[in-house]
Amino acid sequence: MEAAARTAGDGGRGDAMRRVLVDADRVHRDAYVDPIVFAHELRTFWAHTWQYLGHASQVPNAGDVATVDLAGRPLLLVRGGDGELRVLFNRCAHKGTKLVDDERGHVGRHFRCPYHAWTYALDGSLRSAPRSDEEPDFPTGELGLCRAAADTSRSCASWGCATWQW
Repeated sequence: MEAAARTAGDGGRGDAMRRVLVDADRVHRDAYVDPIVFAHELRTFWAHTWQYLGHASQVPNAGDVATVDLAGRPLLLVRGGDGELRVLFNRCAHKGTKLVDDERGHVGRHFRCPYHAWTYALDGSLRSAPRSDEEPDFPTGELGLCRAAADTSRSCASWGCATWQW
């Protein structure tokens, strides 16, 4: 009986490193621990499917946040002042500094970057940046936090959960 074989690429280094990962009767351990396999899964599976982030009860009040690191992406689940649940990338748009370090907490009415004090509203829009008023064409409206595609109404609505897709 021929083995049903699947192989993982080698990250663009040629075919010399290709190997069988799945046989008819076993799975090679590299399928679980190899960074090349993981990178392939990120591109082919994680990037094209909805992933569970959290439950609405984790962020019940405006300004409540929960941080999630999903497949190497730092994310914030935040309850806005308008009561909406949002998913934002947990990185300042200026230099990429992580905005919230704690797993759960309350940030009040805004996020403030600890590096250069850029300040963002709970919806991710840029509220202020030091000395931005000195730049006549400073694009405040274009420099908000990156938002992830989030769905709080799909089949998980009765659970009050949030999912996201890259």
